[in-house]
Amino acid sequence: RAEEILKNTDVKYSRNVDIAGLSTMGIHSVAALVAEPDCKSRLVMLLKQLHSYGIPYRVVGGMSNIMPRSEYYSGVLVKTRNIAAKSVAENKITAECGARLSQIIRTLTEYHLGAMAQLYHIPGTLGASVRGNAGAHGLELSDVFESAEVYLVSEDRTVTFTKPQLNFGYRTS
Repeated sequence: RAEEILKNTDVKYSRNVDIAGLSTMGIHSVAALVAEPDCKSRLVMLLKQLHSYGIPYRVVGGMSNIMPRSEYYSGVLVKTRNIAAKSVAENKITAECGARLSQIIRTLTEYHLGAMAQLYHIPGTLGASVRGNAGAHGLELSDVFESAEVYLVSEDRTVTFTKPQLNFGYRTS
């Protein structure tokens, strides 16, 4: 059923993927399906359908620091790395979940808004960095973060959470 959903939502996917080559951890584990939506609307459509049919899934960024729990994952890994648009306005950057943190920092530097330089070498995506409150050299993402637009699958709605609402802590939000 999951493969049928992927075809119907026009999402690129692969079968039986060894994630060792996708993760910086290099741990061998096979995912039954790895889906890579290329925009927010396809991501939302995919998550709605997977949820409605009770198909297990995990949303991941670029998989840089993924440690598999077992040798085989029978669900769908949904990679967001292709959902990576970013824009700068009024001295602020807005970026989608799949944007790499290093690319965001380069864009900030181009606009002389370099408040996040300490985080440059963190290999993850923005979504994963928010989830884990990425930090380095005395700076955490929560120090420069304002808000996140989040799709709540179980409620089928998008909500904007502010920094206080996300309850950032050490390597968590």
